[in-house]
Amino acid sequence: LSGSHEYMAVEKLHELVNSGDWDLVVLDPPPAQHVLDFFRAPDRVRTLLEHGVVTALLKPRSGLVGGATRRALGVVRGVAGDEVLTGITEFFELVAGLSDALRQRSAEVAALLASERTRYLLVADASAPERSDVLGFLDELRARGMHFAGFLVNRTAPTARFDRPLRAEDLPRPDGISDEAWSVWTNALLSIPEAAAHRARTHRENARKLAASTQNAPVWMVPEIPGGITTLAGLETLVPHLPPNPPG
Repeated sequence: LSGSHEYMAVEKLHELVNSGDWDLVVLDPPPAQHVLDFFRAPDRVRTLLEHGVVTALLKPRSGLVGGATRRALGVVRGVAGDEVLTGITEFFELVAGLSDALRQRSAEVAALLASERTRYLLVADASAPERSDVLGFLDELRARGMHFAGFLVNRTAPTARFDRPLRAEDLPRPDGISDEAWSVWTNALLSIPEAAAHRARTHRENARKLAASTQNAPVWMVPEIPGGITTLAGLETLVPHLPPNPPG
């Protein structure tokens, strides 16, 4: 079935939230389109079960709709064979037996997603925070009445600080290098501090524009960690930069 992974995710989220084992449940989803499918899954489940789709497939009625259903099942039988059709029928028989519970849990998850208990944080790229998928996703959140908590602008460059400008005489010249090569290397090395400072300024300006374009939404500046994060201790270094601490 289309969206079956999202249906199973809805069931798992319901299980985790209602288990009583956790103070906080964090859902870290795949890219935005899959999240939208997840949001829509509870409504799809309820639509499937509340509008008699399962019953129509199991016991086609007379009339135009029933005839269309029988023809559709006939096409499936012709293409896939009786064994596949039997499997589909058995599946829907099981779904029909579980329909009340599925419908109730789907309604509960739909209410949870829009409740005051749930907050949504959007992760944006520091180099391109206003990508259309991020802003489009924010529009979807607001259209659904969900509670947007702010942006995490990821991998922001640290503000460059230098006691004094870097000079050519600060650079030790390796033995055996030609004057031409050393000149190229020196120019490249001397440009690094200004490039780093420019990158840091750009990231912060991008974050400021992002906040301004979204009604001054809160923005947390999550720093870039050289070499990435591979340990729990490394992850802890990000704590001061994340909610519920004040936005950066």
